[in-house]
Amino acid sequence: DNAIVGKDGAVAVRLLADAADEVERMRQDSSHSREAVVAEVIKLKRSAFWLLHFILPIAGAVIVMFYYRISSLSLQDKFNIYMTIVSAVYPVMIAIATTLSFRVEEENNFYLILSAPDRKKVLVTKLLILYIMGCVSAFLAILLFPFMIGKCYSVIVWIKIFMLICIPNLMLYAIHIFLFLRFGKNLSVFAGICGTLLAMVFLTGLGDGIWKYVPWCMGTR
Repeated sequence: DNAIVGKDGAVAVRLLADAADEVERMRQDSSHSREAVVAEVIKLKRSAFWLLHFILPIAGAVIVMFYYRISSLSLQDKFNIYMTIVSAVYPVMIAIATTLSFRVEEENNFYLILSAPDRKKVLVTKLLILYIMGCVSAFLAILLFPFMIGKCYSVIVWIKIFMLICIPNLMLYAIHIFLFLRFGKNLSVFAGICGTLLAMVFLTGLGDGIWKYVPWCMGTR
């Protein structure tokens, strides 16, 4: 009996030790993730990356607001046009944001990425920051519409619009990161411009049955 108790005690001690090691590993991973985010924010501190995500939706909303002042369109038409423009502009904005995010790396010959202990974590951190700021920009653009018009739809409508714009964009950010790293910024920006044009064209009958296979057009449709 004493032998069994001793063996069970040893097993319990080992399990507790393994659990403690796992907790410590998770704590270190969390700390490293925070450090990666902070490092990325510091690298982008002096770039136009942050201004892009705030100035672009505000400037676009102001331009549209002046147009609506002299327009006789119905509220529904104004809503449809504005949200179509917001979603269609995103491909080119994503291409520009990706270029700004990786320009620091390019200027240093990608040394900071290549020398990182975990390159995948660096790229995932960049992707998350790009995506989060894209969502912030979309939220700001959507939020400005009721202030321009003076009328508002239900909260459910705004949540659906926000999700329809943001969810497809995660794939676009990943695509443009790949294009930038593999072919350079010129092709990435060119793909963004073409994506915006396709998004507008595919609103017509030309996009029927095709748009679901073109990531740049999913949000607009």
